[in-house]
Amino acid sequence: MILLVMIKKISASSFNQPKFCPTAVWNPFGITFANQTTLGNYPEALFINKNNTIYTVNWQKKEILIWINNSLNRNKTISANFILSKSIFVTNNGDIYYDNSVKNGRIDKWISNTDTFVNVMNVNSGCYGLFIDINNTLYCSMFFNGKIVKRWLNDSEMISTTAVGTGIGGSASNELDQPMGIFVDVNFDLYVADCGNHRIQLFKFEELNGTTIVGEESSNNIISLSYPSGVVLDADKYLFIVDQFNHRIIRSGSNDIRCIIGCDEEGSQSHQLSSPVTLSFDSYGNIFIIDRSNHRIQKFDFLSNSCDNSSNGQLVYSSMLTRNHPTYSRTGCNLSNYYYEAIQVNVNESRYYSLSSSSSIDTYGYIYTKNFYPFDPSINLILENDNSFVNPDKCVIGGSCNVQTKGIGITLDDILRYEIQRNETLKNQSLLVKMSVGLTIIMFLLGLINSIFSLLTFQNANLRKVGCGIYLLASSITSLLTISMFTINFWFVLLTQMNSLINLSIHRVGCISIEPLLKLFLYFDTWLNACVAIERAIHVYQGVHFNKEKSKRLARWIIFILPLCITATIIHEPLHRNIFEHRVKDD
Repeated sequence: MILLVMIKKISASSFNQPKFCPTAVWNPFGITFANQTTLGNYPEALFINKNNTIYTVNWQKKEILIWINNSLNRNKTISANFILSKSIFVTNNGDIYYDNSVKNGRIDKWISNTDTFVNVMNVNSGCYGLFIDINNTLYCSMFFNGKIVKRWLNDSEMISTTAVGTGIGGSASNELDQPMGIFVDVNFDLYVADCGNHRIQLFKFEELNGTTIVGEESSNNIISLSYPSGVVLDADKYLFIVDQFNHRIIRSGSNDIRCIIGCDEEGSQSHQLSSPVTLSFDSYGNIFIIDRSNHRIQKFDFLSNSCDNSSNGQLVYSSMLTRNHPTYSRTGCNLSNYYYEAIQVNVNESRYYSLSSSSSIDTYGYIYTKNFYPFDPSINLILENDNSFVNPDKCVIGGSCNVQTKGIGITLDDILRYEIQRNETLKNQSLLVKMSVGLTIIMFLLGLINSIFSLLTFQNANLRKVGCGIYLLASSITSLLTISMFTINFWFVLLTQMNSLINLSIHRVGCISIEPLLKLFLYFDTWLNACVAIERAIHVYQGVHFNKEKSKRLARWIIFILPLCITATIIHEPLHRNIFEHRVKDD
């Protein structure tokens, strides 16, 4: 009887875990299954069940989208009450569990038999990963709280407990930093894409300390991750990892771990990805990927004949580059000449071939038809892999998957972004953020009062008989402008980082205008105070011979010329500032 009860409680998984051979290959050129018109901007959630029914979310229209049995045409749309849903999971009976944490603070379930919605878990942070194990336990990865919570769905009481994590972001073995995708196997071992720590953590059943199996601290650190956002296991428990900011998919094997999709630089072409967040298999082994920043779902077909062992072979070629080798110029690189070796491969049969290299230095691979012309490497070029995911050639200020600006020096953006919780009201922000709000308001009020009294004081003509009075009158105005612009900058950073729905154009305007203006007013005010000090020193030195009229004329010219000179010294900032959109940081 006990055995029967246990069997009743444990159910088979509802998702696909295909079995692949070690030489499995996927077509590097994907097919766009759904585009921005269907998905809206920046999609995130994806699930495919064993019947190849595909589920995703259009958060802008508040809809759950369904394609039955890999159909190219959407078969069903469910309207739901959510703001920004980050994850979705579907059980064997067709019930849909989805993240409804933003504003509403819960995980909801759509019941397929009754077409109704119920709350199944209360949460106080964005749920960036959902999973239901074979024991009907629901897991939620709480991105902002640094932990995974769970609830047994057979329990009538809605009680959640912490599965792993301390609730405070960290990099220790028992800590997580902005966890995202999660996976629980049949042994109830928990795999976590520990985004902020750039690693994949494995927590054995009922253990609170995890082991880094992929990432910088792993025992076999052969590949680096950049804000991984998803992890899935196949039938043999090999990992498929969404390496988010390296814009690629990684697969582990018995003896290696390698890139299988998006192995070139970031982009929007069919063989490229841009900030992917989630992947899922269909029953045929095809991989579907939420290509977030390209606003699409890409399908990469599994090449079944890549597992045809009867004709598989491997050829190893060894070589050593020296200064005696010829050189060529790579476009877009600081160095003018690179040493190279051209290898000719004769292909007599139309099949799928995989080329890889192993070296103690960074290698750059290019495939050409016919000949390679070093004076113009773009001629006859078919495919290139320049290891851009290891050594990116553009600077991105790192952060916890946020929309961030690239600035000069330490900006208010850099200081606050790690403390601000995305898509949360000010009431739910950390104590440090609330204290910053209070101090900013106090500083603005004190600065406003000081500037007003200073303006009233120096309206007296007797105080402006010398240049010093004119400088101080101008300083009253610049002080007011400085504290006002600082307050605007603070609230701009706070509100834009709190709300992930703000358009990128608003971020871009703030990036190139607010802080340069703040610097202009601050530097202007500082120079005015310096002018006051210089004039007073000259006045003391000259004594009764000090020329007041000349001092006034000079002050007027300086006040006119000074902002032009300051502008010339900082004009490069708005011209060279950039903004990079990285998920997550409400995201």
